[in-house]
Amino acid sequence: MLEDDSDITIGVLLLSFFVVLGIPQLLGISQGLLFLYIVLFKRKPVKSWKVGWDQKLFLAYYLLLILGLIYSDNQASGRMVLEKSLSFISCTILFITIQNFGLRFKLNKVLLGFHIAILLMLLYALLLNTTEFISTDSLYVMVGKTRYNQFLYYGLTHNLANGHPVYLSFYLVVCNLCLLYKNVYKQKLRPRRIEVVLFFMTLVFLVLLQSVAALMAFLFCSLIIIVLGASKSIKFYALLLYTVFGITLLYNPKLQQKLKPVFDKELSPTDDPEKRNTLTIRLAKWDCATKVIGDNWLLGTGTGDDFDVLRSCYSEKNYQYLYAMYSNPHNQYLHAWVRNGIFGMLVFVGMLLLPLKMGKIKMFATFALPIAISSISESFLELQSGISFFALFFLLFYNEE
Repeated sequence: MLEDDSDITIGVLLLSFFVVLGIPQLLGISQGLLFLYIVLFKRKPVKSWKVGWDQKLFLAYYLLLILGLIYSDNQASGRMVLEKSLSFISCTILFITIQNFGLRFKLNKVLLGFHIAILLMLLYALLLNTTEFISTDSLYVMVGKTRYNQFLYYGLTHNLANGHPVYLSFYLVVCNLCLLYKNVYKQKLRPRRIEVVLFFMTLVFLVLLQSVAALMAFLFCSLIIIVLGASKSIKFYALLLYTVFGITLLYNPKLQQKLKPVFDKELSPTDDPEKRNTLTIRLAKWDCATKVIGDNWLLGTGTGDDFDVLRSCYSEKNYQYLYAMYSNPHNQYLHAWVRNGIFGMLVFVGMLLLPLKMGKIKMFATFALPIAISSISESFLELQSGISFFALFFLLFYNEE
């Protein structure tokens, strides 16, 4: 057996690799194997088992999903949601065991391996796309019914199994914020070379992945970390870096397209092909989500009925594109409220605020706050990529020694 529970660190690191690869079946199997390994080969548990507030909130969230299935008219869809959300239960059982067996893991090592794995996967995608570009002599590729530049956004990730650029961006945001926090608050004026390389490579890929929500979350959270914790010299160099980074973003054509209606005062909810963009479509989604909440504010529509009720609203308001796309609200606060009522929304908010209440400032600044910001424009817990990442890393951060 390895010293200082490094075997547990290796086991958790392997779990994070399956999150990167987007293989939920292998993630579930590996969680079960790690659980069996702990039970069979590690030290005996303490006499009384304890369940922390993090685990209680996870269990409450999943219990609300189960209760929502009782009054749902779409049982098949509801069961799919329960299956997709099983990470909340499997991760809770695993970390209750780790905690009560008195085991420890090194979060920084897990994050480093996770960070490297994401960047290697993106470099692999970049290599594949470069080869494809050379062979076809075409800069663009069709992803679904939309044409994308092969080196930006969905075009960059179209060859990957876990190819959602928004979720990959947020994986990178959390890793980069952790690197920043570590070096600012430990006053390390000379970070390791690998950390510098990872940090700047991540900035490049954040620009290429073009998730505006992720970029805004990174800029906001990193500025808070620097302003509150850095020395004057670090603040000066950080200001120069963020000025260059900000100018790069402002000259990004995709970002300009999204912000244009804000400055032109053309903001109105619509999915009209001639008028819509990312922001106006979201306004249309939120329009219907708030209407559904008004009719089902206490208990929600039920687990599985949320998409059906939202589509009914899309049809009623003539949002034809949203109706055809089975679109979710792209706001996790609204989506939790739509599905499981005010209790679902409060449990989700409770998860995000728990680190702050418990004095876990690192977790709040590098994990909970960026997800809280992203959840304004993304339904973060509606895809497997978001659920697996959130469940595993929430418990990793919260239970860090």
